[in-house]
Amino acid sequence: EILGMANTPTFNPNTYGTFKDQSDFRNGAIASRYEPGSTFKLVTLAGAVEEGLFNPTETYQSGSIKVSDRVLHDHNLVGWGKITFLEGLKRSSNVAFVKLGIEKLTQAKLSTYIEKFGFTQKTNIDMPGEVSGLIDMKYPSEYATATYGQGKVVVTAIQQTAAYAAIANGGKLMWPHIVKDILDPKTGKVITAVEPQVVRQVVSPQTAAQVSGYLEQVVSDQ
Repeated sequence: EILGMANTPTFNPNTYGTFKDQSDFRNGAIASRYEPGSTFKLVTLAGAVEEGLFNPTETYQSGSIKVSDRVLHDHNLVGWGKITFLEGLKRSSNVAFVKLGIEKLTQAKLSTYIEKFGFTQKTNIDMPGEVSGLIDMKYPSEYATATYGQGKVVVTAIQQTAAYAAIANGGKLMWPHIVKDILDPKTGKVITAVEPQVVRQVVSPQTAAQVSGYLEQVVSDQ
């Protein structure tokens, strides 16, 4: 259930006819695409945990990694030396996620989890004007940058919200909706009740719980 949604710039719906710029009516939460960046690491992490490939105590060399003809860096260009993958998660290390998503998960499985989490299609939220994300990786370097949400992955805010909610909901991707009930205006009785709808089971409840625990450590251990 979407309990609140806001956009800016905004307009007064009571006097919408006085607004000249039609773009003010655009619902950016469902109709604008953006590069998600590190928030997209959820997909790589969840996929790696689901496949049994995430070992929090395993170590790797942070800082940079070469993929084909490109060298990709952590936001701290020199890295933090040799650290564990859990530490890499806490520090939002791009290198950690390239290694998880490309070397361990593989390009094919990464694409599968991106699709499972709903980024290749609309959420079908009960509002007009929704667009889908654009997922268009072709080269190894593009898959590598996709593991940390840059390059050839652009998504909508509602897709990203639904993906995180899936982890909170025991691995179930839910249909997001605005309308809860339709009432008879005279009697107040419910004419139509909108029930929760599961789109698909993205990862197991055990994986969802593990991922939630890891993400909690990102903030609790700082």
